[in-house]
Amino acid sequence: MATQYEIDCALMAGRAYQTTRDSINWVPIPVGWVEFFHVPSPAFPSTSGFEAISFQRGTGSNQEIVISFAGTNPVDVGGDVAADVGLAMGLGSIQLREAAEYYLNVRQVNPDAVISFTGHSLGGGLAALMGVFFDRPAVTFDQAPFAASANAIAGGGGVYVDLLAHLRSLDYAESLLQPLRDYPGLADRAGQVRGRYVQGEFLTAYPAIGSLSGIGTQTPLTHGANNVSGIDLHSQTLLTAFLQNDSFRDVTTKLSDLGKMLFDSNLYYNDPNILENAERNFLENLVRHQAGNINGVAFDGDKMLDRFTADLQAVAQDGGLTLTNNFITKALIAFAMQMYYEKVTVENKHLFDTVSMGGGLHFDQNDIADTLSAAKGGVHFRNYLYTTFTDEEQMLINSLLPVLRDWYVQAGATGMNVTDTQNRNAFLLGGNGSDTLTGGSGTDLLIGNAGVDTLEGAGGSDILIGGNGEDRLMGGDDNDILDGGKEGDFLYGDGGDDRLKGGEGDDKLFGGDNADVLEGQSGDDILDGGKGNDILKGGDNNDILLGHENDDDLYGDAGNDTLVGGEGTDTLDGGEGNDDLYAGDPGDSSDSSVNKLNGGAGDDKLYGAAGQDLLEGGTGNDILIGGDGADELFGGENDDTLYAGTESTTDNSDTTANQLIGGTGNDTLNGGGGQDLLLGGDGDDTLSSGARDEVMKGGIGSDTYLYAGASDGYDSIEDRAEGKQQLGNIRYAGATLSGGTRPKDDTNYQWKNDDGVTYSTSGDPDKGETTLTISNGNGRLTVKKFINGDLGIQLKDKDKEDEPFVPPDIERSVEAIDPGNRDYKRAKTWSAPRDPLVIDLDGNGARATPTWAGTYFDYDGDGTQTRSGWVAQNDALLVRDRNGNGSIDTQSELYGDQTLNPNGTLARSGFAALAGEDGNHDGRIDAQDAAWNELKLWQDRNNDGQTQADELSTPAQHDIVAFNTAATNHYVGFGGSTNQLRSGTYTKADGSTGAIGEMQFEQNPVDTRPAQPVTVDTPTLAALPNLKGSGKVQSLWQAMSLGTQEAQALADVVGRFDAATTRAEQLTLLDEVLTAWADTSGMTKTLDERANGYAVEYLGLGTDQRSRHAVTPTTAGTPTNGRVRNVDDPHLDAAYRAKIAEFTRVMHVAEAFNGEYFYNAPGAASDTRGANDGMGVYWGGSAYNLNLSHDGRPVVSLSLNGAQIDPLYGTGCKP
Repeated sequence: MATQYEIDCALMAGRAYQTTRDSINWVPIPVGWVEFFHVPSPAFPSTSGFEAISFQRGTGSNQEIVISFAGTNPVDVGGDVAADVGLAMGLGSIQLREAAEYYLNVRQVNPDAVISFTGHSLGGGLAALMGVFFDRPAVTFDQAPFAASANAIAGGGGVYVDLLAHLRSLDYAESLLQPLRDYPGLADRAGQVRGRYVQGEFLTAYPAIGSLSGIGTQTPLTHGANNVSGIDLHSQTLLTAFLQNDSFRDVTTKLSDLGKMLFDSNLYYNDPNILENAERNFLENLVRHQAGNINGVAFDGDKMLDRFTADLQAVAQDGGLTLTNNFITKALIAFAMQMYYEKVTVENKHLFDTVSMGGGLHFDQNDIADTLSAAKGGVHFRNYLYTTFTDEEQMLINSLLPVLRDWYVQAGATGMNVTDTQNRNAFLLGGNGSDTLTGGSGTDLLIGNAGVDTLEGAGGSDILIGGNGEDRLMGGDDNDILDGGKEGDFLYGDGGDDRLKGGEGDDKLFGGDNADVLEGQSGDDILDGGKGNDILKGGDNNDILLGHENDDDLYGDAGNDTLVGGEGTDTLDGGEGNDDLYAGDPGDSSDSSVNKLNGGAGDDKLYGAAGQDLLEGGTGNDILIGGDGADELFGGENDDTLYAGTESTTDNSDTTANQLIGGTGNDTLNGGGGQDLLLGGDGDDTLSSGARDEVMKGGIGSDTYLYAGASDGYDSIEDRAEGKQQLGNIRYAGATLSGGTRPKDDTNYQWKNDDGVTYSTSGDPDKGETTLTISNGNGRLTVKKFINGDLGIQLKDKDKEDEPFVPPDIERSVEAIDPGNRDYKRAKTWSAPRDPLVIDLDGNGARATPTWAGTYFDYDGDGTQTRSGWVAQNDALLVRDRNGNGSIDTQSELYGDQTLNPNGTLARSGFAALAGEDGNHDGRIDAQDAAWNELKLWQDRNNDGQTQADELSTPAQHDIVAFNTAATNHYVGFGGSTNQLRSGTYTKADGSTGAIGEMQFEQNPVDTRPAQPVTVDTPTLAALPNLKGSGKVQSLWQAMSLGTQEAQALADVVGRFDAATTRAEQLTLLDEVLTAWADTSGMTKTLDERANGYAVEYLGLGTDQRSRHAVTPTTAGTPTNGRVRNVDDPHLDAAYRAKIAEFTRVMHVAEAFNGEYFYNAPGAASDTRGANDGMGVYWGGSAYNLNLSHDGRPVVSLSLNGAQIDPLYGTGCKP
């Protein structure tokens, strides 16, 4: 610690700087000393830059005089800088002579005074030289290294010799020069000199200067100021402050940025060594107020440096936020600097006072600046906020900072325990420990930071931020904002409309009174709205949201959440995850308010209450339970289960009328005790009636209706979409309904089956929509818009052929030939199902669609696509691209009855075709089999029968490792004649299995289209009528554009038809148009063309001709046993020959428009059938006989009738 004399000398050394400074930055004269004899002056002029001043105290023998020499003015190169160089190099200088003259003049006037020297920098070097040359004490500061000028040269030379000669030339008394004359050398007198220097200042720290030597004993003043230049550390004012208050120097070791901030021009550093536009410098201001005895300051000073140091010590408490966070540290230092520089303060005024209960400091922001934005430390505090808090937290903090006057900041090793008593809007900032922060009656900001903190807002609209640690936040009265921060916190809004945010961790949020907003954010949170109309948002993870009283909005967001609306009209949204939503409190059925529940994504469970609730499942497999009240339940996407009342299929206590809507997916809808409306929507749904008269509408898909009987009331079903068949089935009292029969000639629309079920319709179900009523004496069920075959119900006459019925909902132009190809097939006694393998990919079984919902596919590879039942869009066909062209073109690339076995034969079925690929005969097709790498799964996602690149995938892409060849009988109907006959399994990589279905795709060869349509670009052709084709016959325009002789012939006759001006003219051309159109199909026109060398006998075209007029394999034209072979032979009866020709033409047209031959010749004579099959070969013989049955002839005739009348008269071809 410095002595008072050292402090006085330091002040005197600083005081010597007068000509280079404005008086605003002059250092004061030490109290008790008097200044005199300042030079240069008129009496002591100088041109070398020399500056000195003397101070005295006492009189007579007690008189003390201290001569102070000024240091270097860095811009005075020819004076001060030259003196520095000369004296450092041992060359002397003019200023040394002037210093000696100055001393001798003072000595002459004051012969009895005790004289000593002082000075700083250059002045300190001069003081040291004067001390050793005249053998007087000297106290120096940051002394310049002039030892070289003090060394005596052997033989009597040296600077002192030149100096002595100069002084003698000025006629000073020899007695005054005696000490200099008798100079024994530096070693003997160095003890007269002692000094202080600031560690790191440039004269001692710079290597080039440090190699030079100073004089006497020099003691360093150590400190902790980092990043301060050696030039700045060379400040005499800084050194003086270090001596005035040793604690000020010590505090820099903890506040390492303090030194840099003292010399920061953005704060209060103003260069004191200028004369023009000079401003007070902070250090000079501190020293002046500390010492006093200068204008503007109390005579004894106001101890500003001591007060500033005490405030810094309050900041520098070990372990606290004020010291551990550099931004906070610098902000507080800057705040203190601003107050001591800008504000008028008295001797006992400090910026910081300690918190009475410990752990912090307090200050009044108004002591710093009128507004926070004007506070110099604001930039550091903003950096603290930016690096510590989230954007949202910063927004909250910045919203209050401008109005906060009293600041409490944690300091020291213990947590801060403070209650604001000023009630002027407070900012309470906790640290790393456990803080207890309580606001006042104003608007307060409380931040706990790290540690387990307790924050209480008390009065006013406050903001509380917990920070790290498991904190407890209580808002108090008024409208507060509570933010828990990290880890698991407890938040209680209390009074007012509060906003609570849990932040990270598992938090508990309680809104309290009024309308609050609670957000759990991350973690497994519990949110309780309490009273008022609250908004609760769960956030991430698994949360519990409790609305309680009044009208609340609850949002679960992510995670598996539980939402309970409580009393009032509530809105609940589960968000993502598998959520449980309760309109009212579980177990309390008295809540009759109207609530809205939305499960959102995930598999959710929604419970209505006693009011008229709206429940929406959203995506996922949801369960919706309406509860009491007339509710509306909407399942949404995926497979949902809906209950009108309780979660029971037998509890019918809810007698209100509910509306249940399944949405997309395979849903289950359960009616209750009221008159409910059940709407299945898309997908294969199950609709179960309740105890009253329900209306059930399955919608799109194959739906199942469950009707128990009389206990379910009188229900009705309506499942017909526009022009579409009603798919699915009805289970009446546990049994699946399949239809009934009636006597053939019965004109009553009533059918029965062996189970006692009666089916009654309002009209003919084979001709259009009717109302079907079903009853077995135990209840009654009505199906509206029923057409025979809907819902798996077939109503037939007892002696009718038992065949699938195709509803008349195909295109009108196809109906023209034969609706659904039905009569033609009946006469032909044959159908052509396609039996590929379908792979179940969505887990609901292998599925297919009927013809009307299917697509077109070129099964035979003949360029004509046939309307067919098809694979469901979520499942796939098992295929093999056998020609390697990247697409699936014909049925030979499917797995069915047209798949070639390795031995060249056709497979009997799809599973038989699959078994043919089993090279190692292990019962499975896998990577061990050669075919495995060529197997593909075709998902025809757009249902167009064409292979797109993204529709083919490998089994591995679905984790399938093997297809098992074993199959069992397993019938499933999909409408029409599209059925599954057998099923098998495939195996996945995890060992689980999936289903394979062997399908029979019904096809309608009448409904066809060309695989590659012909472009019609001839204006003349485009002007002619056009009709859609069927079977192997392309549309009229396309048929006329084929470029064949038949196409030209067709164009000619259509042109004549178009030119006809009367209906009578057109009628004469009808047969010619149809025949010419059929001729373009490419199919053979007569049986003889495909007889494979057999003779053809035409039987049954007339009983009188049956045995006489036939053709046998004899020489053409030669009668044999009364028979002739060539139908054109004149020996054949002309009338019978005409019948054969007309029959052949009619059959050709029917075959062309139906797309298949009515009669197919066997491949060899051994392939025999009886004539009663319609056409066959005599046993062991070599002749076909064609024998139309009594049914066959009129059926074919009727087919031609339709071909002649409907397509032409049902179009714009009318004249």
